[in-house]
Amino acid sequence: MKKKFISGLISFTMAFSAAMGALPGTGNKASAAQTDWKFDLGGSGAAGGFTGVSASDGYNAGRGYGFSGKVANVNAQGSGAGADAVQFTGGQFNVDLPKGLYQVTVMTGNSPRTTINVEGMPQMINLTGNNAVESIQVPVTDGQLNVAAVAGMNNAAYTISSIEIKQLNTTGEMKPTIWICGDSTVANYYNVKDTAQHGWGQFLYKYVDTNTYEIRNQASSGQFAKGFYTSGQFDPIKTYGKAGDYYIISIGINDKNYSNESEYYEVVTDMVKTCKAKGMNVILVKQQGRRGDFNRNPKLTGRWFGGELDKVGSEQNVPVMDLFNAWQDFGFSIGGYDAMQSYYAIQANGSEDDLHQSAKGADKNAEILQGLMKIGEAQPEPSPSPSTDPSPDPTPSPSPSPSPTPEPLNMGDCNSDGKVNIADLIALKNTVLSGEYAAAADVTGDGELNAEDVQLLQKYLFGEDVTFTEPAPKEDPDKKYFAVDQVWDEGIIETTNSGFTDSRGYINLDNTDTSNITFTVNAAKDGNYMTHIRFANGTDTDRAMKIIVNGNESEYWMQSFTGTGAWTTWAEFGIVLPLVKGANTIKMISTVANQGGPNLDYITIGLTDEPIAETYDPNANQTPTTNSNPTLFILGDSTVQSYRESYAPQQGWGYYLGNYFTSDVTVANHSMAGRSSKKAYDEGRWQTIADSMKTGDFVMIMFAINDAGKSNADRYAPVCGNVDNPSSGSYEWYMTQFINDAKNKGGTPILVTTVIGMKAYSNGKFTNSYTDYCDACKKLASKYKIPCIDLNTIMVNHYNSVGYDTALSYHLMGAVQGSTDGTHFCEKGANVVAGLVAKAVKDQQISGLSQYVK
Repeated sequence: MKKKFISGLISFTMAFSAAMGALPGTGNKASAAQTDWKFDLGGSGAAGGFTGVSASDGYNAGRGYGFSGKVANVNAQGSGAGADAVQFTGGQFNVDLPKGLYQVTVMTGNSPRTTINVEGMPQMINLTGNNAVESIQVPVTDGQLNVAAVAGMNNAAYTISSIEIKQLNTTGEMKPTIWICGDSTVANYYNVKDTAQHGWGQFLYKYVDTNTYEIRNQASSGQFAKGFYTSGQFDPIKTYGKAGDYYIISIGINDKNYSNESEYYEVVTDMVKTCKAKGMNVILVKQQGRRGDFNRNPKLTGRWFGGELDKVGSEQNVPVMDLFNAWQDFGFSIGGYDAMQSYYAIQANGSEDDLHQSAKGADKNAEILQGLMKIGEAQPEPSPSPSTDPSPDPTPSPSPSPSPTPEPLNMGDCNSDGKVNIADLIALKNTVLSGEYAAAADVTGDGELNAEDVQLLQKYLFGEDVTFTEPAPKEDPDKKYFAVDQVWDEGIIETTNSGFTDSRGYINLDNTDTSNITFTVNAAKDGNYMTHIRFANGTDTDRAMKIIVNGNESEYWMQSFTGTGAWTTWAEFGIVLPLVKGANTIKMISTVANQGGPNLDYITIGLTDEPIAETYDPNANQTPTTNSNPTLFILGDSTVQSYRESYAPQQGWGYYLGNYFTSDVTVANHSMAGRSSKKAYDEGRWQTIADSMKTGDFVMIMFAINDAGKSNADRYAPVCGNVDNPSSGSYEWYMTQFINDAKNKGGTPILVTTVIGMKAYSNGKFTNSYTDYCDACKKLASKYKIPCIDLNTIMVNHYNSVGYDTALSYHLMGAVQGSTDGTHFCEKGANVVAGLVAKAVKDQQISGLSQYVK
């Protein structure tokens, strides 16, 4: 149905006076044949030279203009035509025009941000600030132009003060047009200071021949590729785009928040195909980076789906402009981070913007980009093939720029003389005897020098067909992987809060649940690595982060980062992660909306025989507790934890304890690998139990193994030897907190001395271990007159009664071929230990609980 017919139908239903063209508030009258207009919209009359149109002036075919739909007169704070306006709440302004191309200029009223629909499509994007002015060229081929103010900022008025129309030709043919797809770094900005946020699309006119080309910037703040495609911003390009036009796609920064890699690729590909089919020239642009990127060493090589743009460029034979690296090259050429300060914006709160450019920066971006595109100078060549540079932003395993490739080792050349002969065998034997290490001598590649290396080199020298394996770089357990050297999104380098260890600063991630950082670390061999993370959190919120290793998003960890008391107070938390020999990526993603992750200083890794931390299961729920049954909570470490089936045969004794009680008691196991009394307290695991406890409940508490680990600061809680006045940070101090909190809630704390492992076997029998912690545990129970299950001694007696081989079958090293883990239990052993604990409850006649033991 023709627009003119619809408008005519609307006008037919207007009041009779409107149909006669005698509505109030009109200024100059004109016929439908008129081509040039200056409309002053609003109810306060018309400025000089303008035709006044009130909201009550319905469209009239005889007059040739007017409103349809819901509109209202409002005031505005400008002068002349900008002193009043019409607010649009679903209506539009219609003016009949002969066929032709028209220059349409719109001035908004009091509108913080609004988009102008022209011909039913968003064609003036996000005009910001009162009396913002934008001008575009629009073909009119159906006899009528339609204009409306539509959504921009929530809860704001969408208004227009004036519309000026000037015919440019009678054919409706547009001159060659440069269309731009983009986000906030590309968009136009109005009524803002030069130091405020700007987009390069608003400055491109300075660097192309505007006598030849019209520039139509369809970019908007916060936009992503699919949103641009589906929200109408692509519609004018589909409608008006023609052979000889250019379509520049520079978008991706926001896509990771609303979309994903495959959808981004599909949408961009669709837009490229559509425009190519019209004969348009398509240019893909890798977006410029953050100011913080100038602190990177090595230099970052890309962000924001750059790899996907390379793929689309290659497949569709369109050029890809690397603005990211061109911008970096410019920045480094003038001095890097400090020199780039004036090129980045100042936010409304006075803080420096790490992402958006100032007017100066946006202008420079436009200049650099045109230098790459050469629109009007030379057709850019399409990308021959996808780039092999890493694109670290949204890919599963981002990494920084590759370091220069080291010289290959001459394996077997133990004396470094350039040859492999009998002299090297002698040198290798001497090296093994001395206990030193040399990578070229490690011909087995296992990270160690021993008899196996000697035998392999000897076979080689005797002419046997053997293969030398080059070892991975030797792991340095003291190596710090500083956050400032890594790859991050939505964050900046800061030096505001003292206490960080690298002079360049630390990483402050943005307060979103998408900000993230990816560390690249080198492991000497496959194995489990204790990963310490140094952080600061000056809030009371646990700024937990999702941890992904080597891009495997199917299994990940949730690491707690509780408050450290102040942003200047730094702490270390450790988590055991599975790493492979060579390079690994550890990606940490914020999960707390409006908070983000903590400030990050560095991480370290060290090979450990501990099991990896349990991966996160979003469907796992803690055992529900009820008011009708007493609840038996359990708080302990990895030997107590309940493991999912995927961890079989590993299991903790807390998993089976409920099987030894009747249904009249509920067992809730809160134990977790890597926890000590200190860490369970610091990260809030104890608080979760305390908040859930009610009168008549019980809690079993067993710690010691991780408390004794001096190398792990987040766990270490030494015995102080004083239960009456324990020193802060000691095992006794934390256990005292647990005891008092439980008693204050009307619950009964039951202390449990720690388990033993196969290392407790000596001189033909099992003996007690962690005796200082066990003694402190028993003294605490005596002081507070609460039950204590001396599991350490109970297990010693049981293990000695069943013998070494049976005891071995209780642990992973007895159940899994090749395992050396004599600390953790297999399912059989965990079940046996749970039975020992339950029997102790019954033997001790623990009041209120023993009657429920089967």
